[in-house]
Amino acid sequence: MAEIQKFYPDETIVWDIDFGRIDASLKPQKSRLFLCKPNRETVAELAEAYGKVFQTINNGIHELTFKVPYIIERNKKYIRNPNIDLIRGNYLIRYEKGNSKQYFIINKPKNTADSGREIKDVHCFLLPIELSRKVIRDYQVTKQVYSDIGSDGILNETLLSKTNWSIGYIDADIALAVRTIDVSEQSLIELVDEICQTTNGVPQWDTVNKRLSIYKLESLTHDKGFSIEYGKYLKSLIEEPSFDDVCTRLYVYGRNGLTINNKNFTQESYIEDFTYYIYPFERDENRNVIKHSNYMSDELCHALLDYQILLDQKKSEFITLSNNKNSLELDLKVKTSELNSLNEQLRNILNDIDRYNAQGLDNSQLIIDKTNKENEITAKQSEINQINNNISAINTSILAIKNDIVIENNFTPDLIAERENFINEKIWTDNNIDNEDELYLAGLTQLEKLIQPTVSYKVNVVDFLKVVDCQRDWDKLNLFDYVTIKYPNFNINIKAMIIGFEHDEDGNAINLEIANAVNINNGFITFKDMMKKFTSTSRRLDMSQYKWDKSESNESEINKIINETWNAVARQIKAGVDESIEISERGIVITNPTNPDDMLVIQSGLLAISNNRGLDWKHAITGEGIVAERIFGKLGAFVQVRADSIILGDNGEKLADGVIANSSTWNNAATTANNAWNAAQNAIQKGVSYSSAYIDNTGIYVKDSGNKERVRLGQYATGKYGLKVTSGEIYGTTIRSGAENASTYVELSSNGFEPLSVVVNNNDALNVGTFGNGGSVQFYDYSVGDMRGQIYPHDDAMGKGLRIHARANNGSSLPLHLWGSDVYVDGRAFFYDGITVLGDKPAAVETDNYGYRLLFAHEMPQNKFTDERFGELENGQARINLDPIFLETIEPNVEGTEWFIKLYNFDSFLNLRVKEIGSDYFIVEEKDGLNGKFIWSLSGIRKGYKDRRLDVIDIPK
Repeated sequence: MAEIQKFYPDETIVWDIDFGRIDASLKPQKSRLFLCKPNRETVAELAEAYGKVFQTINNGIHELTFKVPYIIERNKKYIRNPNIDLIRGNYLIRYEKGNSKQYFIINKPKNTADSGREIKDVHCFLLPIELSRKVIRDYQVTKQVYSDIGSDGILNETLLSKTNWSIGYIDADIALAVRTIDVSEQSLIELVDEICQTTNGVPQWDTVNKRLSIYKLESLTHDKGFSIEYGKYLKSLIEEPSFDDVCTRLYVYGRNGLTINNKNFTQESYIEDFTYYIYPFERDENRNVIKHSNYMSDELCHALLDYQILLDQKKSEFITLSNNKNSLELDLKVKTSELNSLNEQLRNILNDIDRYNAQGLDNSQLIIDKTNKENEITAKQSEINQINNNISAINTSILAIKNDIVIENNFTPDLIAERENFINEKIWTDNNIDNEDELYLAGLTQLEKLIQPTVSYKVNVVDFLKVVDCQRDWDKLNLFDYVTIKYPNFNINIKAMIIGFEHDEDGNAINLEIANAVNINNGFITFKDMMKKFTSTSRRLDMSQYKWDKSESNESEINKIINETWNAVARQIKAGVDESIEISERGIVITNPTNPDDMLVIQSGLLAISNNRGLDWKHAITGEGIVAERIFGKLGAFVQVRADSIILGDNGEKLADGVIANSSTWNNAATTANNAWNAAQNAIQKGVSYSSAYIDNTGIYVKDSGNKERVRLGQYATGKYGLKVTSGEIYGTTIRSGAENASTYVELSSNGFEPLSVVVNNNDALNVGTFGNGGSVQFYDYSVGDMRGQIYPHDDAMGKGLRIHARANNGSSLPLHLWGSDVYVDGRAFFYDGITVLGDKPAAVETDNYGYRLLFAHEMPQNKFTDERFGELENGQARINLDPIFLETIEPNVEGTEWFIKLYNFDSFLNLRVKEIGSDYFIVEEKDGLNGKFIWSLSGIRKGYKDRRLDVIDIPK
């Protein structure tokens, strides 16, 4: 073990440098790229490819990018790369590394030229992206995901039937899961992705054998002891918490507005959890505060914890009462059913009595039966009343509990006001849940995900895959493996899951993206939530338990509706306003609540209407036709009319004499009338107003209700023709200035990307539209038809902001000139490839008495960095331990990059010299062994700049 003194005071980092036995013969694996035709015939090996970046994505569709030069060196001559012309879109790339092989599809082979260097940028997706070209239409099924026996499964009917892909392994729970799919159109890759998301499965694609496997996440995760920390692999780390979605009060709703009020003993439709804001508050049994909350006062923390204890105590009482209430409600349903049966038996007895009376038979026994049955009904009603009284008593006790736990009885007004600061509300609804217990538990689970901020971590590490001494970690960089991240200064010490990584093989960089389960100290979002950002869908999958859970009991509401037969004779059903609708052995009887004389009866094969409570029926519809004293309305064709007179139209028009007697005249007259009516309806006449529209010799115009002209089509002013709209809107797919075939014009279109275009000589000059998630302005040189730059908002690795990008159509960057008498930058400015200034580089510094004055930068022929501090001699010597961060910015102290060390007396009598210079320190000695303070300065050449001195530069004119 070795100890290295850290530059932070009073801290020592202990490094374990016992790496174990290293196999020096084991070399890092290098990837090889082979260009193949779609039938996998190898065309060429792209050995000259460089800039290879392999990116894994947790939905399984990995990406590969690389560059191929147009000019290569062969036999000490520069020639055109013969492989350039072989690279085509939809060709395959076989990516080999060690014993691993994967096939990718080329989707974007792009030519670029930059500073005279010509290359082909190639972008590829993993082979299953070809399933995005396979479409399923009008597919509606409810069945299991996959069947390994037969073909009755979603994947059997889609992936296996439409492609040459096969199934490898699918977890049994996933394969047997039943899902409902109802899509009008979607790709197969979207279908597979949605199945994986809804079953919590992870796809694994075998591109060599074209096999799909789906695993549960826990089957793919491994903890191999891999760690990344300060001083070991870690280059950079970004921690980005988001507090926008923190929720402490969650309103929970199910299907048809179902709430949790009856299951939540607070009787509220929401649940609360203030754990995040209380943390890390801690108290002992005597209420002495051990740790304070990061957010809340100690008084509020005490009150919330006391309130939680009260809730726990009252909850057990509530559960007992709730269980008793549930039991009574079940008894009530049974007793009510028994009462309904007794009422039905009584109804049958009454029917028998009516029948006996009609036939003159002895009904004495039936009257006795009637009396006995009425007594049974009275007794049963007494049982029901007692149960209702018991339920009412329980409701009273539950209300008392609610009064005990009301907020105002447990918090002071000041604490209630402070507590209000931490109430962040959200609403969560799941229309698949129609059970109160299930809804309550699901709400608790959902709140656990929302009670703390989400935190994302992006980690950049050293490319240890190329370091022989790191060979024990080579097999630990896999998707879904666990990795420990340590960064003491940020108080980060977490074990996280790798959900994606990018390996820049030639750039010697590895970027990791990690996520973990919800934890009060580390607010990571879950893997399932992270998955959502990698995929998008355009279809609807119905996974409703209410409809389609095949393991559900057949006593569901749907099966009751399907399987039960409504028996109107056995039941008397009343509904409608004031029970105006009755279904009984008489049929369906509907009465008018405001006029009981009006009655409608529907019986077998008959619909009859009476206006005197059924004394007679003057209107009826039977199997023979319509019977009525009067018929009002518009009649179509009929066979027979019996009437004293026939009146047509709304103004009392009658048929001409002899028309009915002559059938041909009747038919011709009807045809003529119809034709004339249609012609009158369809004709538009000059000088006639049609509601608000009017036509005259100048055109068509429309007026509003105030008789003010709003639209004019035609001659809208003397010598002016066209369309004029006053205080209105114009909608259209395309609006263009100039003549129809003009080559120079301004155009507004429905194109969401470029809705406003300025075109000169059929070449773009200016486009205003969208780019990414915001607006964009694009400038062109219309004389050559090429882009010159864009202005658009960005949200990427560089952060959020507005970007001005000078570029051509092919994506290559162009010079950007800011020209003016003065250029002001309000805010910090970053220059990533250096800065060259024709003139001085002063800093403007404000003084107390002399205003702003310029102080100039110290400049040298070489790029050097300097560090300087105080030192103090003890026994005539001082060891100066150099800042380890500063050492990583300069070249080491070797021949050609020597360090320059200067010593300055702080005590004037000292005679100093540098006695020794080490790799990370130097020793200062006083000639006569005196003690005292001094100032030292050390400068070294900036790392990577040792061969640069007085560089020549071409200044653009």
